[in-house]
Amino acid sequence: MPRAKGRSALLAFASQASLALTLTAASLTRPIASYQISCRLDTEKRAVEGTELLTWTNTTAKPAATLRFHLYLNAFRNTLSTFWRESGGERRGDRLPESWGSIELTRMTLADGSDLLASLSYVSPDDGNPYDRTVAEVQLPRAVQPGETISISIDFRSRLPRVSARTGWKGDFYLVAQWFPKIGVFQDKGWNCHQFHASSEFFADFGNYDVSIDVPVRYRGKVGATGVRVEERNLPGDRVLYRFR
Repeated sequence: MPRAKGRSALLAFASQASLALTLTAASLTRPIASYQISCRLDTEKRAVEGTELLTWTNTTAKPAATLRFHLYLNAFRNTLSTFWRESGGERRGDRLPESWGSIELTRMTLADGSDLLASLSYVSPDDGNPYDRTVAEVQLPRAVQPGETISISIDFRSRLPRVSARTGWKGDFYLVAQWFPKIGVFQDKGWNCHQFHASSEFFADFGNYDVSIDVPVRYRGKVGATGVRVEERNLPGDRVLYRFR
């Protein structure tokens, strides 16, 4: 919210967190893509820097030679993205942001240390737009076999746009949605990993989420996120950590 009398800082993080606490153990869906994320909000740079440990299982009958990831914040990178070409900045009350958003991967490795980042490329399976960066693909040194589980460690930097189309910031208010690298859904016909379109919603496999969020101390008591808060503790430098599962 703007820095006005009667208004205060507010921060909301959204992820595809499990609602498992309302279910019995016997009824839980098997996790396919689970995330352990530690991140830090930099309010001066309007950015979130994070480390993600993704545990992914190939549940199909087909080997996976590549991995595809959604990088949704790249829809706000410039006016050449498929999202902005389709919307013209006029859908859902959105408009050209005063500051653009993006997501950059700075490290990606397998559990054995194999580097995947060097093979990263941006693909546009829906419209062939060479300027769209909302889907990334990496080549694996060895295909993931049916039933096999792998772990991928990723460092990333998400720059938030001024609030637009359900994500971003305004003053001290932050709505941080679709902010981390999210693996697509691998099916028997291949990857179901669409670009971010002006008229679209989000599709992902079930998984467990464990997310730690490091924020300035002025956000104490004002952080909301999907899942259940399991920890709050002070950090050096007038910061506080919230953990959600």
